[in-house]
This record gives sequence, structure tokens and C-alpha cells, in this order.
Amino acid sequence: LSRNRRDYMYITDLMCEKNVRLATPSQILDLNEPDNILQVGIRGEFSAFERANMIKRMKRGTKEAAKKGVYIGSHNILGYKYRKETKKLEIVSEESEIVKTIFRLYIEGLGSTSIARYLTAHGIPQISEFVKKRDPHKKLRLPKYSEWRDSQVYRILTNLIYTGEYVFHPDKNSVKGGGEVIRQEVPCIISINDFQLVQEKLKSQTRWNRRNIKNKYLLKGLLSCHCGSRMSGITCNARQKFDKDGNPERDKRGFLKKRWKTDRYYRCFKEKSKCKAKWVRLERIEDFVWDWVVSVVKSPQKLLDAEIKAQRQDNETR
Repeated sequence: LSRNRRDYMYITDLMCEKNVRLATPSQILDLNEPDNILQVGIRGEFSAFERANMIKRMKRGTKEAAKKGVYIGSHNILGYKYRKETKKLEIVSEESEIVKTIFRLYIEGLGSTSIARYLTAHGIPQISEFVKKRDPHKKLRLPKYSEWRDSQVYRILTNLIYTGEYVFHPDKNSVKGGGEVIRQEVPCIISINDFQLVQEKLKSQTRWNRRNIKNKYLLKGLLSCHCGSRMSGITCNARQKFDKDGNPERDKRGFLKKRWKTDRYYRCFKEKSKCKAKWVRLERIEDFVWDWVVSVVKSPQKLLDAEIKAQRQDNETR
């Protein structure tokens, strides 16, 4: 019925419920009979076992091929085409110039949205058109847009393969940093220095971009928790009040009670299971820091004395 244990159990239960008999080339099985249910269950377990072995063999074969230098990544990458004879990628000059243009424009100061508009305005084709040009009979799984989008530009700017290195993760643990990682050399289009420069600019713009800020936090990116992780701002908007039974609370006039006050906090970026630090009210910590900054501006000698004292203590401990 199926090589998936959950699927064949669901199909078997459904056939029993509908009083449907199962016909095979050798016999007809009535699934209301315990013996037939056992027989179907055993066959299903063997099918699931064979499926697990097939997946294991496929992963092992893919891993061994990657170690031998066979490129097994996506064939739909702007700037490259897959050569079946060598089983490697090679540079397409026309496409690589587009990749270089995207990186150059970003380094010069344009954002991903502006670069997408530039490419559209100059009539530069997208990756789907280049893939179709390489193989007209190939069925594309790429989205077809009438114009360039900033998400497409962003994926190009963050793709490590353009530096001449393809990283293959054989299993899920390797993606999280706990398993084996296989690295392959591919033709280089962008220098590693330009790529790192772009990543630094992307990181800084993502952090301070106004579009990503729904509420203003004075100490954003500056606070650290005692566990070493950064603290981020969070806003708890006004919400309706409920009693212990989960029913909406009402006042004496029958109107729904709501907490109209919106509270803002700083919290540890880690999950609650990993860090038990309590949230800190925004007004409490920002007022404290701001008062300290004002006191330092009014009397900078105090800050200088504190720094000298800290250096002396550090020298004594050494």
C-alpha cells in the first residue's frame, strides 16, 4: 500500500472502516480479519524498512560522489552552467558579468531594491531565461517574474559559491554546525575580499535599517545578557483581559475590559529553556543608562578616574 508507515496505517484503517477488500495478484484480503491485518502490517513494515535502506544508500552515494569532486548542487545558478562530461560547473561569461555588476553596484552604495530596479530598467534577463536558453526542453521549477526582485538580488549577494567554494551538507546536523561538511572548488567569479565586504554591509544595513524597526529601542544591539547572548527589544501590545476560565472580563456597565497600555521590554535572545533571565522594562534600563551618560558628560573626570582604577586593578591581577 505504501512505503511510509504512517500512510499505510491510515490507508488500512480507512479500508477497514469502509469494508473494502484488498485484491492482490495472488489473493483477495478481507481487512476485517485479524490474520489479514497482520499480513498487511508485516508487508508494510518490510516496505518501510526497504524505503529507509534506499534513502540511506542514496545519501551514502551522494556523499561519496561529493567527496570525489562531483558537483551535486543546483544547476540553476546565475553565472554557471553544469557540464555533464566533467560533472562540474563552468563559468558563463555573459551571466558572470551580471553577477559582477550586482556586487559592484552594491559596493558602490545601491541597495538590493535599487539594484533590482536597475537590472529591470536595463532589460537584463533573469536566471529563468538563461536556464531556458541553455536547455529549451527543460522544465523549469524557478519562479517566473516580469521584473527583478530584491529577494533575487539578495540571494546572489549572499551565495558563497561565487567566491569559488561550494559547501555541501550531507545531513541536517551539518547545516546546524554539528556534522560533516564537504567543500568543493568551483570557478571563482567574485573575490573573497569583495564578498566579505558585501556581507559586512548587508549585516550592518539589516541591523539598522528603518524598515526593520517597528518600535524604537535606544539600546538596540548594545545590551548583553549574563549568559553572553545579546538582548533584543520586544513590545507587548494592548490586549483584551480574560478571567481564569478564559472568558472576557467586563466592567459594571458590561463593556469589555482591555489593557490599553503598551509595554516594551528588553529580553535575552536565547530561548527560555536555555536562559532564565527575566525581561527588563525599557523605561527602567534606558532611564538608568541615560542618567549615567548625562552624569559622565557633566563630569568626564569621573569616567577617566574609573578607567584608570580599572586598569590598575587589571595590572594587579596579572
